[in-house]
Amino acid sequence: MEHVSIALILVVAAVALYDFTNGFHDAADMVAAAIASRAMRPAVAIGIVSLFTLIAPFSVGLAVADTVGTFVEINQVSARTGEAVVIAALLATISYNLITWLFGYPSSSSNSLAGGLVGAGLYAVGTGHINWGADAL
Repeated sequence: MEHVSIALILVVAAVALYDFTNGFHDAADMVAAAIASRAMRPAVAIGIVSLFTLIAPFSVGLAVADTVGTFVEINQVSARTGEAVVIAALLATISYNLITWLFGYPSSSSNSLAGGLVGAGLYAVGTGHINWGADAL
């Protein structure tokens, strides 16, 4: 396999792991009120959350993902650098999710992904390629 294919496989694996940690880290927040109030049985609450989490990007769009994608301008550098920035950001976010989950701290996976992207982007391409403006938010 050529290097780009291996990097792509690593990106897909990191995204899948991020999605898994994001799901188990944030799932309790989404179902806690319905289960604690006994409005729904746990299986029903988790089923509804799973269903709507799956169909939400197709029905309401990807506004958060589009916004996070504008934080670092990596289109002017090599593909390797872009893939490295994405992998580093995802690994930082996965680590943050696991640590905060382990200690029971509340946190936002989206905010940690944004921080990971900016941090990896600062290291890889410098401050000139970071979108610091209010239009990124």
